[in-house]
Amino acid sequence: MANSTRLTITITPEILALAHALAEADNTSIAKMFSEFILTRTNQKKRQWDFTPGPLLKAATGLLKKNISDEYKKEMENIIEEKYQAIK
Repeated sequence: MANSTRLTITITPEILALAHALAEADNTSIAKMFSEFILTRTNQKKRQWDFTPGPLLKAATGLLKKNISDEYKKEMENIIEEKYQAIK
């Protein structure tokens, strides 16, 4: 970070262990995780759903059959939503 300031907080060892585990699971740092938490809580973080599809997605578009059941569509929507829930 180019223009950053150090922050010191006091937390219990249990919370620190949880923070380390979460950061490691997300392959990030505690500082970045904290920053993203603050931005999310203040609604300043840009939504990640705004993206331009790449060539692979464009090529795959339309490959599924048109007569897919509504139940299957709903299940796929749920899977995608769960996968990208953390990105919001």
